[in-house]
Amino acid sequence: MPLFVDPRETVRIEFGADCRIPELRGEWMQVLASIGDGEWQELKATSLQGYDGDEVKFAFDRATVRRMTAWIVGFSFSDRQGKPYPTQNREERARWLATLFPPAAEVIRDELTAHIKKAWAAAAPETDPKLASSEEPTASTPTNGSGAGLDISMLPVPPVTLESP
Repeated sequence: MPLFVDPRETVRIEFGADCRIPELRGEWMQVLASIGDGEWQELKATSLQGYDGDEVKFAFDRATVRRMTAWIVGFSFSDRQGKPYPTQNREERARWLATLFPPAAEVIRDELTAHIKKAWAAAAPETDPKLASSEEPTASTPTNGSGAGLDISMLPVPPVTLESP
């Protein structure tokens, strides 16, 4: 396993003919192959809700656009006139990703989550069974019975209670 993440290494995720959102069929997004510890720490920090005694509370649904922006570095999506959306910088990508219709955003998050799980499993040291399980912490992994939340059992934090805002 390399010591550092290569920020130039990307993977293209294509939305095939079986995509449940017809407008996404044939589209693609370019995502980072992996992100470094600094990005992971920022993602956790943007989700911090507060403390309850010794418990740290996170609301990971708040970090959804932030998470997408951290991983997605480009996409083929265009406006109704066929003009591509600009994706040169993070702020532009965040602005466009935040305006997606919820069903399209859900499909994109699902594809991104599958990619993140693969990247997490590939980067996990084989000596740590929790990390090697491919259970990457995501905003769509149910943990609190409500269908929303994050399995952060492998993150180095105290016991966590997940709540939506």
